[in-house]
Amino acid sequence: MRYSKNSVREAIVVALISIGQLGMSTCPFWSQFASARSLRQVGPKAENTVSALRAKLKDRNAGVRQAAAKELGAIGPEAKDAVPDLMAAFNDQDASVRRAAADALWRIWPEAEEPEPALRAAIAALNDQDASVRRAAVDALWRMWPEAKEAVPALRAALKDQDAGVRSAAGMALGKFGKEVVPDLIAALNDQDADVCRNVARTLGGIGPEAKEAVPALIAALKDQDASVRLAAASALGGIGPEAKDAVPDLIAALKDQDASVRFGATRALGGIGPEAKEAVPDLIAALKERVADVRFGAIRALWSIRPEAKEAAPALIAALKDQDASVRRAAATALELIRPEAKEAVPDLMAALKDQDVSVRRAAAGALRSIGPEAKEAVPALIATLKDQDADVRGTAAAALGVIGPEAEDAVPDLRAALKDRSVVVRQAAEAALRKIRP
Repeated sequence: MRYSKNSVREAIVVALISIGQLGMSTCPFWSQFASARSLRQVGPKAENTVSALRAKLKDRNAGVRQAAAKELGAIGPEAKDAVPDLMAAFNDQDASVRRAAADALWRIWPEAEEPEPALRAAIAALNDQDASVRRAAVDALWRMWPEAKEAVPALRAALKDQDAGVRSAAGMALGKFGKEVVPDLIAALNDQDADVCRNVARTLGGIGPEAKEAVPALIAALKDQDASVRLAAASALGGIGPEAKDAVPDLIAALKDQDASVRFGATRALGGIGPEAKEAVPDLIAALKERVADVRFGAIRALWSIRPEAKEAAPALIAALKDQDASVRRAAATALELIRPEAKEAVPDLMAALKDQDVSVRRAAAGALRSIGPEAKEAVPALIATLKDQDADVRGTAAAALGVIGPEAEDAVPDLRAALKDRSVVVRQAAEAALRKIRP
């Protein structure tokens, strides 16, 4: 086995530290960092590990102090005795140390004997002169939720920070506090920085229906010049769900956006709104001819979410069973199962799909035939053949489909009896149930 020079040197440093022959402040920087990490790698239960790292938070070398803070954070709650030292490190003259202290604090603080002072220290760090420290403080407060409710005013103020990264982080962190911060997030959608707008929109979508008052602002964001903002706005409207039904006309327009990701996002949003988006069905059917497979896939997913109002899409979904993309073919078969068109015109194409090279398509086709039931009796020979599919789920679903077809599937009895000895318990159970339905 070969070892790198650095790993050998690090091992020597660890050994010397462990016998007390070497102090971190006397090592070259790489050794100082390695020894801080090694103290943690000995394990949080090792005697004096946390105490040693706490001491290194006062080392004269900023790199050592930073490394010590990081390793205390990596130890986690078992380093709770270090919380006061990490709070003190918020006043370190070096920004990298203050940033590492903020990151370590949230990893440890739940076990702190007095968590409130630590929380207040993180809130105070939102006023740090260094933007990276302020971002770390926002992240720490986000992870301290729900105990960090008192940080809401400070996080609201951070939405107006001069640094876009801080504003963006604050927008995401505030999402933890739900409906009460929605007005602040709506205002932040007007930020000049696209990253901020994008993350704020995502946050609003994560809040869900309680963010319904943001719908007008998100509709406006669908016209933003930045495609990532338009996508985030569409996704947010989908996250809000039926309460965002007023956005349906604008989402229909977004199906023609020049950016494919936005078009895909619009399909997902319409699906999230569900039956309230039924007016979009013709446009979603048209989207099944899109050149981008993801958009075609998204349109099908939206159609099955809008069901049963999307039954008029059945012919287009049948055609999609021959799509060049397997995910689209699978989605089409699944949609036919869920939409459950009354007519049996889908049966021949679903029978053909039982031979698709993609197992997920075969599985979905068998499921669709099962949902059609007795009207799929012409598929019995194809389903009998499918009982020998290499995939157990496909075989089991085919057996179930034959059972739903009922007495009309009499010809399948010998093969279903053979399936009672299938190596898969799922197939055996499905075959047994099917035989009872065919011969009650």
